[in-house]
Amino acid sequence: MYLSLDEAELTNIAVEQTARGCGIGMSLLKRGIEEAKSLGIKRIVLEARVSNEPALRMYDKAGFRLIGTRKNFYTKPTEDACILEYEIC
Repeated sequence: MYLSLDEAELTNIAVEQTARGCGIGMSLLKRGIEEAKSLGIKRIVLEARVSNEPALRMYDKAGFRLIGTRKNFYTKPTEDACILEYEIC
């Protein structure tokens, strides 16, 4: 996670393929949100591939909301990115 004033950008959450679906990604995400909150962060943003449905479901379940897209953001293969935001109260 990169921090700038009261905003954070979550750059990567990765779980080994054989361990996916066990809640590890959500645990990492919740821990990152807790850490950001403790540092005074008010907003977290991130990008995810539009085809990454498991990640998008996880972010939605955690309270992130879609705020836009970035055309052709990813390469190999070329794909749009969903821009998501989480506001910390």
